Amino acid sequence: TIDTIVNPTSGWNSVTNPLDADLGTNEETDEELRKRRAFSVSINAQNVIDAIFSRVSNIVGVTSVTVLENRTSANPDVNGLPPHSFEVIVEGGDDLTIAKTIFITRTGGVDSSGSTLVNIQDSQGFQQPIRFTRPSDVDIYVDLVVVKGLEYPVDGDAQIKQAIVDYAAGQLILWRRFSVGDEVIRTELYVPANIVDGVSITSLQIGVSALTANANIPIGLRELSAWDSTRINISV
Repeated sequence: TIDTIVNPTSGWNSVTNPLDADLGTNEETDEELRKRRAFSVSINAQNVIDAIFSRVSNIVGVTSVTVLENRTSANPDVNGLPPHSFEVIVEGGDDLTIAKTIFITRTGGVDSSGSTLVNIQDSQGFQQPIRFTRPSDVDIYVDLVVVKGLEYPVDGDAQIKQAIVDYAAGQLILWRRFSVGDEVIRTELYVPANIVDGVSITSLQIGVSALTANANIPIGLRELSAWDSTRINISV
């Protein structure tokens, strides 16, 4: 409810909102600006693949994008794409917005490929099928054995688990995350695991099940590592 006039204005006696207000966002930080710029520099690119990558990356809610291309007549190529086609693998964002963005950016005569199909109506009223792919989740399990010192906070376990989840999503350190197709490097997790004071890590193992090991986890081109604090175990 909006019912307060913060800055008095001549002629205004009261204020109210008949409809729900749309929540805005805070001013960008320098880090957020640099990240947005990095994803925006190719928006007007003449290379269609770069332009698709940049424009889809800038859709609200999109967190990761990979664009594959088969320019040959091979059917299929090593990545499974039909000849003369491209495939956008995208995490997050709205299906229709993604499809419209791909439609207005792609070049004529080149087909889109993928497991998700959205029909877009063109300016002549024809239905144009646009395809892209949503990555398959690969659940990641983490097992930590730690020594807790005097400085270790009461909620230290929860802080470490959340830091690992945030790190994987790119919310802990700018540019550091596990995106679509990124192999999960076990030693990278020492960074978020050391987030709290008074912790000493004696063992860190990862796996795609509760049976963890000291090995990296390969992730396919159309896969994305999935992280949840319930799959992170911390013991002493």
